[in-house]
Amino acid sequence: MTEKQEIPLATENKHTPESLGEDPSVSKKRRGQFWLIVILLIVFGGGYLFGAFHFTFNAYPKSFVNGHPMGGQPQEAFREIHPSSTTHVYTGRDAQIKLNANDIGLRYLLKGNLPKQASPWLWPIEYFRTHDYSSAYEIAYDEERLAYLLREAGFDSEGEAPQDAMLEATADGVRIKPEVPGKRVNADRLKAKILHTIESTAKEISLEDVYEKPKVFKDDPSLQEDKKNVEKLLASTLVYSIGNENYRFGAQEIFPLLKKDDNGAYSLPVEGIQSFVRKMAKETDTYGTSRSFQSTGAGEQTVPPGIYGWQINVKKTTEQVQELLKKGGVQENLEPVYRHKGIARGEKNDIGNTYIEIDISRQQIWGYKDGDLIVKSYVRTGRVNHYNETPRGVHMIWSHEKDRHLKGQFKDGTPYDSPVKYWMPINYGGVGLHDASWVTAFGGQHYRYAGSNGCINLNLETAKTIFENFANGTPVVIYESTTNDSPADKTF
Repeated sequence: MTEKQEIPLATENKHTPESLGEDPSVSKKRRGQFWLIVILLIVFGGGYLFGAFHFTFNAYPKSFVNGHPMGGQPQEAFREIHPSSTTHVYTGRDAQIKLNANDIGLRYLLKGNLPKQASPWLWPIEYFRTHDYSSAYEIAYDEERLAYLLREAGFDSEGEAPQDAMLEATADGVRIKPEVPGKRVNADRLKAKILHTIESTAKEISLEDVYEKPKVFKDDPSLQEDKKNVEKLLASTLVYSIGNENYRFGAQEIFPLLKKDDNGAYSLPVEGIQSFVRKMAKETDTYGTSRSFQSTGAGEQTVPPGIYGWQINVKKTTEQVQELLKKGGVQENLEPVYRHKGIARGEKNDIGNTYIEIDISRQQIWGYKDGDLIVKSYVRTGRVNHYNETPRGVHMIWSHEKDRHLKGQFKDGTPYDSPVKYWMPINYGGVGLHDASWVTAFGGQHYRYAGSNGCINLNLETAKTIFENFANGTPVVIYESTTNDSPADKTF
């Protein structure tokens, strides 16, 4: 029997720096380095993760959106950009304003999505790079505020309008009147200029280019050519003398009447000449007008129109002007073509101092020649009814006839045939001056019930005097000084 051998039990294997032959100080250092690495990994890893998180929502330092610095700002700030508040001095014509973006609440509003920036995971690299983003923005500002500030500063869209250079007729001929710049701004152009320059680096900005400009300038070649053409049309001067008035038809009068056709040629339309002639007629015609008349012994009388007076024939006078213009040069003391003519021109009346005066109320006639009374008498005028009354008005003698038979019918149809020695019609209705041998008494109130058929009945002597002393065209003034029933004045 063999002897039982004892096997030793395993003991705990303890390796110590000493058992392994290591220096204890070295081991401690390694442990320190380990923990340093762990700490650094934690710091840098955390910093990296923080940066990645930060630049997920915020812009990199050197970020610009449409040129606006946005570095470090939240990306949400990209939705509304506020420009710099640099103050600019804007200068125009007699107007100036100091303005910055804040004054009008200027800002830019993002129209689409936020600009996509570089990956936040690459922030350690992207941090040092420049990032330029371009996005679509719309401008927003306080329009009413801007309009108010500009208006207060003198930039007015309703200001003095510019005037084109133009031709102008003067006493010395035709000249070119220079253009006038005016002070009216173009509102849209002004607004665009302000908004475009609100971020300019320039401190002073001119607004000269926002004003409305004339379309034609004095050195325009076409204007120079027009001047030559117009001068040809203005080479004539006509002067019409009417009474104490002179009506000039020359360069200054013709020029406004000229018309320019599509080919640029100037002409004087007949309508323009007519307007000149009508002006003369309107101011000088007396035909068909009432007159104030200073009567003999009965004061001032208002006399209705008759057939006497001046009236220009507009059509024929227009033709006359056209022909005279063709001759050229200065033509003075011209007379229009008349449809009706008087014998006098005066400031107050056209009757003059040679006329016949008849007062129905007093049944009297006066004849003045060159201011001298050469005939006076009683008369018998038309019966007082609706048919036979002598027509009031300023008439005229338009014919002298001897030994006439005045024929006609009474209102009841009875014919009459009255021989007269002297017949002088005064209107176009058969009324005239004539002797009346069948009348036994003139004056008084006989006319009211036994008057004529409208004519002025005269005794033979009076008729003869008027016939021999008053020519055709002599005014015959017939009025009624009173309408009461008092008898005619017998004191003659």
